[in-house]
Amino acid sequence: MPSKRNKMKSFSLSCSRSRRSNSQLQAFTIASMIMLLIHAPAPTLAITAPLTNSATQFNAYVDTSFSCPVLITCPQVCVGPNVSCPNRCDADLDQVLCDDGVCRATCPPEATKNNPCTLPCASKACPATTKYQWACEQEYGAYYDAEQTCVEQQAALSQTATSTIYTALPFTVFAAIVIVTTFSVWIWNLLQRRNKGDDTTTQILCDSKTAPTADDDADEQHHSNVAMQHAAAVTVTGYTSSMFGSLLYGTVLTILCAFQFFLFGFAVTSYRAKSQTESLVAFEVTWSIGFVYTLLFKYPTSIVSVFWRKVSLQHATTVGLTTPRQVAVAHSHRDPKYVRKLRALSAKLSVLFHAAMGCFFAMPRSGKLSYLTVRKDVKGTRYIVHEFRRYNYNVETQVFEPGDLVVVDKIGDVIDAAHGLTSLKVERRLRVVGPNAIEMATPSAWRTLSEEFHKPFYVYQLFMLWSWVPLYYFYLAAIHGLVIITGGLAVAWFKYRNESNLFKLTHVEGDVDCLRDGTMQLVPQAELVPGDVVQVASGKTYSDMILVSSEGLLVDESALTGESTPMAKKAVDAGDREQTYNSLQHKKHTISAGTIVVESEVKNNLAVVVKTGSYTSKGELLREVFSYERHQFKFDVEVGYVLFILFIEAIIGFVLVTQFLDDQPVYSWFYGMYIIAAIIPPLLPTVFTVSVGISDNRLSRKRIACNNSQDILIAGKVTRALFDKTGTLTRQGLDFVSAHCRETWTAQTASLSDDLVTAMSCCHGLHKSMNGELIGNPVDRTMFDASKATWKEARGSSVMRVEDKHGNSIEVLKVFDFDHHRMTQSVIAKKIDGTLIAYVKGSGESIAKVCSDDSIPSDYEAEVNESHKSGSYVIAIAKKQLPEETDIHAITRDQVERDLEFEGVINFKNVIRKKTASVIRQLEAGEVQCIIVTGDNLLTGIRIAKEAGMIETGINVYHCSRVDEQGKLTWLNDSDQIVNLPPLSEMQSRAAGHELAVTGEVWEATLSANPDYAKELAQCIRVYGRCNPFHKVSVVNTFVEMGFITMMCGDGGNDCGALKSAHVGVALSDAEASIVSPFTSLDKEIESVLDVLREGRCALASALASYKYILMYGQLEGIDNLIMAFFRINLTEYAWAMLDGIWVVCMAFTLPLAHAARRLSDTRPTASLLGPHTVASLCGVLFSNIFYVLFALAILYRQDWMQCRKWDNEDVSNLMIIGDNYESEVLFLVTGYQFLSTAMAFNFGYEFRQSWIKNYKFVACIAVFTALHFYITLVPGRLSCVWRVNCSNKDLVYSVSLQGKVPIQNPYASTVMPLEFRITLIIIMVLNALTNMGWDYFIVNRIRQYLGRKRRREVQLVSAKSGGEVAETV
Repeated sequence: MPSKRNKMKSFSLSCSRSRRSNSQLQAFTIASMIMLLIHAPAPTLAITAPLTNSATQFNAYVDTSFSCPVLITCPQVCVGPNVSCPNRCDADLDQVLCDDGVCRATCPPEATKNNPCTLPCASKACPATTKYQWACEQEYGAYYDAEQTCVEQQAALSQTATSTIYTALPFTVFAAIVIVTTFSVWIWNLLQRRNKGDDTTTQILCDSKTAPTADDDADEQHHSNVAMQHAAAVTVTGYTSSMFGSLLYGTVLTILCAFQFFLFGFAVTSYRAKSQTESLVAFEVTWSIGFVYTLLFKYPTSIVSVFWRKVSLQHATTVGLTTPRQVAVAHSHRDPKYVRKLRALSAKLSVLFHAAMGCFFAMPRSGKLSYLTVRKDVKGTRYIVHEFRRYNYNVETQVFEPGDLVVVDKIGDVIDAAHGLTSLKVERRLRVVGPNAIEMATPSAWRTLSEEFHKPFYVYQLFMLWSWVPLYYFYLAAIHGLVIITGGLAVAWFKYRNESNLFKLTHVEGDVDCLRDGTMQLVPQAELVPGDVVQVASGKTYSDMILVSSEGLLVDESALTGESTPMAKKAVDAGDREQTYNSLQHKKHTISAGTIVVESEVKNNLAVVVKTGSYTSKGELLREVFSYERHQFKFDVEVGYVLFILFIEAIIGFVLVTQFLDDQPVYSWFYGMYIIAAIIPPLLPTVFTVSVGISDNRLSRKRIACNNSQDILIAGKVTRALFDKTGTLTRQGLDFVSAHCRETWTAQTASLSDDLVTAMSCCHGLHKSMNGELIGNPVDRTMFDASKATWKEARGSSVMRVEDKHGNSIEVLKVFDFDHHRMTQSVIAKKIDGTLIAYVKGSGESIAKVCSDDSIPSDYEAEVNESHKSGSYVIAIAKKQLPEETDIHAITRDQVERDLEFEGVINFKNVIRKKTASVIRQLEAGEVQCIIVTGDNLLTGIRIAKEAGMIETGINVYHCSRVDEQGKLTWLNDSDQIVNLPPLSEMQSRAAGHELAVTGEVWEATLSANPDYAKELAQCIRVYGRCNPFHKVSVVNTFVEMGFITMMCGDGGNDCGALKSAHVGVALSDAEASIVSPFTSLDKEIESVLDVLREGRCALASALASYKYILMYGQLEGIDNLIMAFFRINLTEYAWAMLDGIWVVCMAFTLPLAHAARRLSDTRPTASLLGPHTVASLCGVLFSNIFYVLFALAILYRQDWMQCRKWDNEDVSNLMIIGDNYESEVLFLVTGYQFLSTAMAFNFGYEFRQSWIKNYKFVACIAVFTALHFYITLVPGRLSCVWRVNCSNKDLVYSVSLQGKVPIQNPYASTVMPLEFRITLIIIMVLNALTNMGWDYFIVNRIRQYLGRKRRREVQLVSAKSGGEVAETV
C-alpha cells in the first residue's frame, strides 16, 4: 500500500498490502515460475472492495479557482486512540468525533460502518481538514509515516498466516501429471512416427476410370478388376483407438480444462487482500504455461487423432486423408521489396514451425489433412464417404474403391434393361453404390458455432480474456468477450446460411414407382440403384435416367444448365442399339438428376436409372461446388504477414511496459498483456466475411442468386468479361426478316417457296405442351411461326404431324437433334403422297459442306456473308429425297447429311437488348475488356460487337475463319480482302485501332499448334464465332491461365462449361437453385453483370476499410496502454467500455454498409494488405493520431493550473483507482475521438462505394457519438460523470465493478477542467479528424490514382513487349 505521503499525490485508497522491494519481487516471481504448481494458492470466492465510501471522501473540498497551490481535503489521518488525533472537534459546539471521522452532535449507527480506518493499530479516524496540499504533508507527515509502519506490520502478519496455502498437495499432483503426460504424448508420437506400418496401412484413394459392369459376377466380386487412377494423389491412412491412447487423450483434455479452472481460481483469489500478489504471480505463470500447452494441441487437425494407433485399412475405424495443397495465389514481381522479404521470412519460419511440431506430433508435414469415420452398412460392408462419394473397402485389393456401377454401354443395353431388377440384384447393387443421396450433414447452427470458436485464433482470444479478469478488470473481460462473440457469431451466421442454401440442393425426398420383381412398387427415391426402371412423373428428379418409352415429356433443366426453356425428351430408338451411349450426344433421351419434369402426359413414360448419388450430373456439379476453394487473393496470404508484424510489435510493447513498470513486475505483466490484446484485435478475422455477407444480401434483393458468396470478392477484380451473344447481348427471341430461295436466289423476298416452307414447318425440335404452347428453341419457334404451319400431333403419339399453309399433312418420322460439332439438325419427313424427304438445316458454312456443288449458287458465300455483316442470324436449308424402302430405324445421320440439294437460306434478325450498349460502355469505362464468344457466325458476332460498343467506329477488324494445311492463318479485313496483320506489339495497344475476330475452329487449331502465339492473339481478339461449348471453355481457360480475372455471362445450355470455368460466372436464368454458375440473374437481365461487379468492388473496398479500421483500433489502444504505463494511470471502467465495446463494434459493423458506386471506375480496389496504398493510409493516420495525442498532453502540461495537479502515482496495484486524473481524462477524450475520426477517414468510398454521406447508418452513429463526446468534453455534469470526465463527487454514478458510487480518487476531488482548456481539446479533436480525413482523401487517394494510371501504362507497355502475357495479379 502506498504511504500517506503518496496518498496526497495520487489519493490512492487501495486495500492494505505489503510492498516488497524491486529485487524481492523479482526473486519471488522467478521462484514462483519454477514452483508454480507446487506452491499454488487454494482458490477462494471471497472478494473485498478496495475502496471505502466515507462521507469525508464524498464531501472533500473542491478548489474551483484552478490556481496553484491548490486547497484540498487532507488524506484521512488514522490513529490508535482518539486523543492522538492532531486536531479535535469544536468543543464549543458540543460536537463529538464519530468513528467515520466526522464531528457531530450525535453519532448515527452508520458512522461505525463507514469507518475508513480498519487497521488494528490505527482504527480511529481523525477529523478531516482543508489545507493547501503542501501544508497537509508538512503537518500530518509523521502521522502518515506511523500509519504506513502499521500497514507493513499487519501485512507481514497476514503473509505469515497465509503462506502455507501454497503447499497444497493437489497442485503438486497436477504439476506431476502435466509433466508425465507431456512426456508420454511425445513418446507415443515418437513410436507412431517410427511405426511406418506395411503396404496396407497407407494407400492411394482411387477413382475409377472405368467403373464395373452391373452383372452378377461384378456384384459378387465387388468390382475388384477395375482400372484405377489416382484421385488427386489423395492418400488414405488407417487408424484405430487404443486403451493407452484413449487414456492419454482423456488426460490431456482434463489438463486443458484444469488450466481454465486454475485461472478462474487464481483470478478470484487475487481479489483477496491477503494473497493478491501471490495469486497474481500464480495466475501469470499458469496463463503462460496453459497458453502454450493449449496452442500446442490446437496444431493437429483433430486433437483426438494424435492418440490413434496406425493400423491397416482392413482394421481401421478411422482413416486420415492427406490431400496435396494447391498453391492458387500468384505473386507479382511488382510487389514492394518489403513484401517480398516478408514472404521469404514467412516461408522460412513456417518450415521451422512445422518441423518443430513434426518433432512432437506424428503427422504429415505437408498437405491438407482430414479424418473420416469408417462406416458399416447392414450387410457389414465397410465404406467411407469423401466429398459426397462412397468408397467401399475391397478385402481382396485392400483399398477403398469408388462405389460406382456402369449399367449402360450401348443403347441396346438400355432397351434390354427395361424389364427391371429383382430384389436380390437391388440389394447387391445397393451394397456397392449406397443410397441414392448426396450425403451432406444437415446444417446445424450449434455445430457451425462450435467449428468457428474452435479455431486457434479463439484460443488466443480466450486467454486474452482471462488476462482481464483480475485487478477489477472483469467488466472489460465481459466487454471483450461480447465483442469476440459478436464477431464469431457474424462469421458463423454467414457460413451457416451458405451451408443451408447448399444443403437444399442435396436434399432427396419423395417416392417413385419402380419396376421390381416384375411389378410396379412404390420405392423411396433414396433407395434407387443403377438399373432400376422407374415411371417418370411430374416433379423433381434425383437420378440420371435414360428414357425407354415416353410420350409428351417436358423437362426443365435450368437448375443444371441455366437454360430457361423446357426441353422435350424422347425414348431411345431401337434402331440405335449399337450406338455407344453418351449423355451429351443422347441428351434428348437423358433426364438428369436435379431437373424438373414439368409435363408427363401418360403413365407409361419409363426410364432406366443409370447413375445415382454423387455420380449423377447434379452430384458431380455439387462436388465441384463444395470442394471449390476460392481463388486466393493477396490478402489471404498477407494476413499472415500482418499478424506476424503485429506479434513483433506486441512483443516490443510488452518489453517497453516492463521497463516503464520495472519496480512492479507482477503488475507490469498485466499491462503488457493488455498491450498484446490491443495490438492483435479480436475482430480482425471477421471483416472480410461481414463485408461479403452485406453485398450478398444486396444482390439477393436485386434478384441475383449467389451460391458461393466468397466469389463476390473475386468479382471485384474482374478484368475480362466474356459474353454469349444470343439471349445474352441480344434478346432471347428472333425476328423473321427474309428468305433466299434457290428458285428466286437473286431477289430477297419475304415469300417462301413450298419446299422451304415444308422444311421450316418440320425441321425443328419443338414440342407441344398440354396447354398448347410450343416448347423449344426460340429460333425453331420463330421459324415454325413464319411457315404458317399448324401443329397436328395427336395425344399419345410419338410421331410429330404438321399441316403446312396449303393444308398438306406431313409426318416427321425421325429427328437428329442439333449437333454443336456438325452445326446441323436433320429430320426425315413423310409427305401426304408417301414421299420420304430428308431436311437438314444449319449454319451457312455447314450446309454448304454437305450439299452438291451444282446446287450451291455461285455467289452463295458472298450473299451469306453480307447477311451476317448486317447482323442477321442465317439458317441454311437443304434436302434430299430418300427411297421409299429406306429403313428409318437403321439409317444413320451420316447417311442422311450428305449429297444434299441446297434449298435456300432464312434470315432472322438478332435484336440487341436495349441496355446492352449501356452495360458494355460502363464495363469498358471500368477497365473491363468485353469479348463475345458465340456459336453464331463470326461476321454476325462482329456486327453485334459493333452495335454493343465493344468495337468502336473506325476500328479495323481483321477476321479469320480458316486455317490451311500448313497451319497458316488467313486474315481478312472488313472488305473480305486478304491482309497481313500489323505487329502484335502494335495491335495490343488500344490506341492503334485494331481488333481481331476468329472462329472456334481457328482458335483451337492455333492453341494446339502454338499456345504462346495463341495467348498473344487473345490479347487482341474481340469476337470468337462459331464456338461450340468446348471452344468456349477453351477460351475461358486460356484467359484464366494467363492470370486475368475472368467473368463469363451466358443464358445456360452451351454456356454451362464456360460459366463454371470462369472465376465469376453469371447465368441469365430463372432457376434460383442453379448450380451451373456462382451467380444467377433471376430476372435474366444483362445489367446483373454490372451489379455483380459493382458489389464485388464495393465488398473488397469495404473489407479493406474495415480491416484498416480494426488495425488502427488496435494501434490506438496499444498507444493508450503505453502512455498509461508510462504515467502509471488508467482509464475508468465506462471509458474502457466505450472504447473496447460500443465504438469499435458500431464503427466496424457500419463501415461496410456503404452501397456500391453507381458506375464502375477505371480502377479496381487493391487486394493487398501490405501494398503501398494500404500502408500509406494506415501509417499516415497512425502518425497523425500519435502527434495529436502527444500534442494534447503537451498542452495539458503547459497549463498553469496543471502544475500543481500532475499525477504522481507510483503504485499500479489497483487499476480501478488510478483513472481519476487529468492525464487519463485527456487521453480518453482525444484518443477516444480518434476512434471515430479514424473511421471517418476510412469511410471514403472513392470510386468503389457511394459518397461518404450516403453511408447513412455510419453517419448517424458518427453524429450521435460526436455530439455526445463534445458534450461531455464541454459540459460538466452527471452525464460526463459516467466516464468520470469533468466530474465532481456530487454528480457520481454507479460503478459496476465496485458495486456502488466511488468518490473521485485524487486529492482535488474533481476532474473538471477549465472551460478554455475544454475548448482547446475540442479544437484538437476537430483538427485531428480533418487531418486524418485530408490525408486519406487528398494525399493517399491522389497518389493511388496516379500510381494506378502509371501502372496501367506500364502494363500496356510490358504487354506489348512480351506478347501480352501480363495480367493483374490477384
